[in-house]
Amino acid sequence: PELFVERGVVAADQVFTRRLAEYAMNLEQQKLLREDLRDLVELTVGRMDIYHLVGAMLLEFCISFYCENKMAGMEEGAIEGAKV
Repeated sequence: PELFVERGVVAADQVFTRRLAEYAMNLEQQKLLREDLRDLVELTVGRMDIYHLVGAMLLEFCISFYCENKMAGMEEGAIEGAKV
């Protein structure tokens, strides 16, 4: 009879140990998934920062091109003379 009781205690201990290991593994897996998601978001934000920089530079170039551009071959007085 003691052998059956001891076997039951050992089996219960093994089940408990297995469940604790499973719980710890699930926690580690969740940490890895969070880290992967954090890395993915960080890459996306980093890429968007570059897109914002390039877009701002392109916008500045376009504005300066259209506002301050002097057409090739035209003198400054040619446009003023045409208005008069």
